[in-house]
Amino acid sequence: MLLLVPALALGWVCLRAHQAAVAKSEEARRAKEAAAYAFQRGKKLVRQGDWRQAQLTFEALQAQAPELPGLQDYIERGKKEIENQNLLERATAALEEDELGAAAEALGSVSPDTQLRSQLQQARALLEQHSVAQMNEARRALAERDYPRALEIAEDVLAALPKNGEAESLAERARRAAAARPKPLAQGRLARMRNAAAQRFRVGDLKGAISVAEKCAVKVSEPCRRLLGQLREIAALLGQAEQLDLPGLERLLELDMRAGGGHASSLVVPAVARAAALYYNAAVQAKGAAQWARAMELAAKALTLAPDHRGARSLVGELKARAKELFVFAYSLKDTTPEEAVVKFKEVLAMTPPDDEFHRKAQAWIGKLSR
Repeated sequence: MLLLVPALALGWVCLRAHQAAVAKSEEARRAKEAAAYAFQRGKKLVRQGDWRQAQLTFEALQAQAPELPGLQDYIERGKKEIENQNLLERATAALEEDELGAAAEALGSVSPDTQLRSQLQQARALLEQHSVAQMNEARRALAERDYPRALEIAEDVLAALPKNGEAESLAERARRAAAARPKPLAQGRLARMRNAAAQRFRVGDLKGAISVAEKCAVKVSEPCRRLLGQLREIAALLGQAEQLDLPGLERLLELDMRAGGGHASSLVVPAVARAAALYYNAAVQAKGAAQWARAMELAAKALTLAPDHRGARSLVGELKARAKELFVFAYSLKDTTPEEAVVKFKEVLAMTPPDDEFHRKAQAWIGKLSR
């Protein structure tokens, strides 16, 4: 019996040691399988072109299972491909800003042996497309005598595609045309003439303004030519102001503000009153057709032109009161038929400006009921 106890104890120790060895072996096996699975997942990410995520996987594996065959090669390749991916993204961002030279420089820095060949080909094709679009813009700028802009675009195209013959020709034409332009001192005089024409127009001297703008336009001044075109169109519209419909009056008022440098001239006072009246009449018609939002929009335009317009002011007040009633009705529906309440709350939004109390409340309830 005395010999049996030590034997049993020794057997138990051996059993525990064996179990520990088996557990350790099993743990090592599971760790190896996990590492192999993670390695395969990293390779899959590589095949999908996601080198950044793959690199995180490979670097984590390096700390756990550095002995994996081929792991170090993937890590080294990953460093290179991540840099290539950064260059491709930099090129794409440059193309979004139409910076062709910067895009071409980034694409040229991508390593020749990159595995991101598909993305590289797509970026190069996109560069070609942007080059075509930019050349169209350069031709347009040259036709409009915006020579600095034409030259800037052509030179950027050449930075990306140095052998583009059309870009070389266009850049040279833009340089010659820019060199033939009046000197800065003359440009200053032309600017003063343009301002003098605008000033005459603002005080109601349309004939005098056209005369000054014509003299200025002869000197190859684009601002003067644009002003002259606006003044002539204004003269034509004023000649038939009594017969103009609302779109025609809107065009006249728009040109008046542009020609006057953001200030209305005294020439369009009757047109302003007539446009306000037409806006009000259209608002009344919209109200009669139950087009509440349209009616509010038109009445507000009438008040912008004629703040003292009694009819428009009354109509806006009436529509605001209706918006309040509609809000109360929508509020009563929110618990029973929330979908219909949302529709009504949206009608309140359309009928009221953003700073209106019921506009803000309706917007809040739409948000709550749409969750």
